[in-house]
Amino acid sequence: MSQAATFSPVRAAADFSAVLSRFRWGVTASALAFAVATLFSAQPSGWDLGLLLCSVMAVLSERWLLTLPSYGPFTLSEAAVLATMLRSGPAATLLVVVLSGLSRFLRESREARRPQANGGGAEFMAYSVSQNWLAYGSASWLWFAGRGLGPMFAATPVLDGALMLLSVGVIFCVQAYLVALHHWLDQQCLGAWSTRINWPRLRLLGQALLPLGVLLAACLQVRTGAALLLLGPLWVTYSSLRHYTLTLREAQQVVNSLARAVERREPHTVGHAARVSQLASDMGRHMRMPESEVRTLASAANLHELGKISLGDGILCKSGRLAAAEWERVRRYPAVGAEVAAQLSLSRREAVIIRHHQERFDGQGYPQQLQGDHIPLGARVLAVAKAFDAMISRRSYRPALSWQQALRELRSCAGSQFDPRAVAALEEVLGLGNRHLRAA
Repeated sequence: MSQAATFSPVRAAADFSAVLSRFRWGVTASALAFAVATLFSAQPSGWDLGLLLCSVMAVLSERWLLTLPSYGPFTLSEAAVLATMLRSGPAATLLVVVLSGLSRFLRESREARRPQANGGGAEFMAYSVSQNWLAYGSASWLWFAGRGLGPMFAATPVLDGALMLLSVGVIFCVQAYLVALHHWLDQQCLGAWSTRINWPRLRLLGQALLPLGVLLAACLQVRTGAALLLLGPLWVTYSSLRHYTLTLREAQQVVNSLARAVERREPHTVGHAARVSQLASDMGRHMRMPESEVRTLASAANLHELGKISLGDGILCKSGRLAAAEWERVRRYPAVGAEVAAQLSLSRREAVIIRHHQERFDGQGYPQQLQGDHIPLGARVLAVAKAFDAMISRRSYRPALSWQQALRELRSCAGSQFDPRAVAALEEVLGLGNRHLRAA
């Protein structure tokens, strides 16, 4: 089997699964101790019909996951947890968090969303519930301690508002930082763990979920039945968002299918885009690119050869030297791919990377002869990842090179064709330092 067929950068390095498992169980143990302490502490009286309604809302909401391009996945159950936190105290918050976590586990089990390699099953469910409880439980105790045992909204509205925002900050810090550490460990500790923090999540909490939670809590405080008036508007909003996200997903699937169809026209490149996407993602993380930019880079790598749809089989499968007219058509394919990707709003950022991934660091590339840092960073990373995978793969006109031979070739072109930082990142990601190259 060829090297390209077994190529899996970084994933073939040290196994981090044991470290990741210890991290998850450590978070679970901390959450369990926090839960026990909460249950045996003095609590406000909040076990009523309103708590039952919040619990039902949280359980049902977890059945319908929403995913927005800028914010990531979320459900309306978080608004129900926030409402419980504001009016019913930490112990009630614990109950709603656990119930929503169980509902999420059942949904993901049906959809098979949790990869077994990443700790599927009871371990991952316990960790997921635990990190949510640590986040919302800490915020609930802050709200409880800040307001004492008084009724909802009895204090000054300004102080209440400030305390709510502070509580949301606590939720974000605990939850986002635990998730960031988990992703960092799961991704072989590449780059800085802080780049995995989802900052748009703070905006989602503050601008959407907190106001909805406050509105729900206020309705329940006045009359439990008043909260039912929210169900209609919430359902309309959810249906619209659901339709939007499904449309985006289907459009992305169409483009991905088109890219795979183009790839299959060249038998020796099957799997090339997926391998380049994985390698470029790892390089981007090693270079401390924010996770949102890494996702954009991975998507662009999957689509980077989309423009070859404009090339005939006579050019794609030609084993000899291309004629001048044929070479001119090849030089235009990155721009064609970028134009196709840019037709979708979710791929406009990817289009910039696709357009410029054939630029050279010395300005002698195409289509716009950009030079140095004027080339988008993602395009520079993609150029190196693509060249490496192409060299270690067999072609109709040459055999595959070894990893060491390919890296030597890339180093010789660093500063002229390729960004030296991207080449260095590739060496680190592959775990091959100068000593290995000299020995080879």
